[in-house]
Amino acid sequence: MAKKQKKIKLLLVILVAILLTGFKEASEVKIYVNGKRIKSDQPPIIKTSRTL
Repeated sequence: MAKKQKKIKLLLVILVAILLTGFKEASEVKIYVNGKRIKSDQPPIIKTSRTL
């Protein structure tokens, strides 16, 4: 019985961790050059680890 309760608790912890990290809102991409923020006409996007 104790093993079954441990498995259920572990499953719940994993499920909560997935739910908390899986639905994170995407943040705005900001561009900085030499410590100064750059404003652009189009919002920047990140594709394959590169800012476009």
